[in-house]
Amino acid sequence: MGRRGDGIGRINNFVVFIPGTNAGDKVKIRITGVRGSFATGEVISKSEVVEEEKEEEENVEDR
Repeated sequence: MGRRGDGIGRINNFVVFIPGTNAGDKVKIRITGVRGSFATGEVISKSEVVEEEKEEEENVEDR
């Protein structure tokens, strides 16, 4: 998480700040700005795979 609460991702070791995301989120983004050493982006869609993985982990723990 960034200082302002933004999620942080990397694309080929290039840092991208994405508001409205959390650690572990898998999202598709659009780059909205590029500065010298980082970029900013916005979420286009969130992956439902993350929710399915969480449910599977909970089911395994219940066993």
